[in-house]
Amino acid sequence: MKILILTQHYPPDIGAASFRMESLAMTLLERGHKVTVLTAYPNRYKDLKHDNGVDERPGLKIYRIKLPKQTSNFLNRSIIYLQYFLKSFLRGLRETQKSDVILATSPQLLVGYLGSLLSRIRKKPFVLDIRDLWPDAMLDLQVTSEKSFLFKILKRIEKKMVARAGRVVINSPAFEGHIKRIANVPISIITNGLDDSILEYFERNKVER
Repeated sequence: MKILILTQHYPPDIGAASFRMESLAMTLLERGHKVTVLTAYPNRYKDLKHDNGVDERPGLKIYRIKLPKQTSNFLNRSIIYLQYFLKSFLRGLRETQKSDVILATSPQLLVGYLGSLLSRIRKKPFVLDIRDLWPDAMLDLQVTSEKSFLFKILKRIEKKMVARAGRVVINSPAFEGHIKRIANVPISIITNGLDDSILEYFERNKVER
């Protein structure tokens, strides 16, 4: 199959989201699928540079969207999330037309919503990968309240992207009840783990565990 992966973070960017999506892409390649990744430049870290907007290798194509410098400021991050959504939409429309399946990872929510929107427009199967429960996590962080306009809008986005998914993948059994309260969709649980290459490194270098 031809699979389109939507993720704002991907190596050489550093972080759990990047590593998880790269592992997924590599596994899909090993199983004979063709993968296209629509992501952003790794601009969160000053020492990570990437000059080419498109990476190509056998079976894998990576498109990178240019975004402003990301900081910890809530407003700054929100603007960048919106820019990724807007800038990725047209490229996503083109790539979705050539794809058999769309897979989007959330958070952030607009990546998941982008996948659901492209799926609806192009009538393609949509898989939603959820690694954290946003916007509910914002309540725990006291970033917003349930009565706020922002929270209500984000809850509508969450509901639409979950309801449009042909399957939802979660990394914790604790998320299952939350997803079922939103929509009756098939759910798969794939917990976080270690790649075999990491375990092999420990064995080779006699690292004590």
